[in-house]
Amino acid sequence: MVRHTVTAIVLASVTLLGLGGAAVSAPLAKEIVVKRIELTLVDESRPTPANGTFAGTPDRTLETVVSMPKGASKKKPLPLIVFATGIGGTATNYADMYDHWVRAGYIVAAPTFPLSSEDAPGGTSAVDLTEQPADLSFVLDEVLRLNDEKGSGLTGLIDADRIGLAGKSLGAVTVIDLFFKAESHDDRFKALLVLTGIGRGDFAAYPIPILLVHGDADEIVPVSGSVDIYTAAQPPKHFVTVYGASHSSAFHGEDDPASSVVVQTAIDFFDLYLKGKKAALARLERDGNVADVAAIDSTTP
Repeated sequence: MVRHTVTAIVLASVTLLGLGGAAVSAPLAKEIVVKRIELTLVDESRPTPANGTFAGTPDRTLETVVSMPKGASKKKPLPLIVFATGIGGTATNYADMYDHWVRAGYIVAAPTFPLSSEDAPGGTSAVDLTEQPADLSFVLDEVLRLNDEKGSGLTGLIDADRIGLAGKSLGAVTVIDLFFKAESHDDRFKALLVLTGIGRGDFAAYPIPILLVHGDADEIVPVSGSVDIYTAAQPPKHFVTVYGASHSSAFHGEDDPASSVVVQTAIDFFDLYLKGKKAALARLERDGNVADVAAIDSTTP
């Protein structure tokens, strides 16, 4: 039997966060405090391979941060989004972006991957990419287990039937591999956000609502990577092109028009496909089409 071990649960500091850059849609009625829970999750069923001077370990440790609106209640469970960061990233590198999702009524779980993070033993490396999809499924296993466990800090807060998946750069490759390849496919995810992505998979076999967002000046992952995914994916599918955005610009929740498009279209997308808000489709089309900033293509059934 696979044994999953949670070795630490620590309440982190609570920070007051305003709406910031999401200017393209109406602001939230009030500022919402974002609360973080830090988890050390250890998967004893899979090893971490050697990496440079690092000899490897027989298990995999995933430092994971779960962010939620302070005051979240089991009386009204919230959708969960599992977020995969890019190479050199940690669980909170994109918090300024995904905290907007949290303030819009989502819980976000973001792990630091064992070898692709900035502090990876032996140096930052993509050598472990093939294991990262299973890392995300393991994180979901553990977060949902804590959701069912009394006194965990997450008890009853998550709606296990409304789970989204999101990834940026190498994290986008990770989520593409997770959902669209038979060996790693996890059908618990109901909506997929791909930021500056590239990848291959069996898109016909595994339909899922998908939103791709990419800058047309990306110097690391060409925008053609997202074009190819959009072409192959089954509807409903949406593709936002951010004019002039590089690989890193517009994806950190800053107070500028391009960042606002990225933030707000993600919220619209998850509102539509996780919360079932039909009016969010019109918002998505509006917020993804901003003169001289971005344009959206959509194919819906």
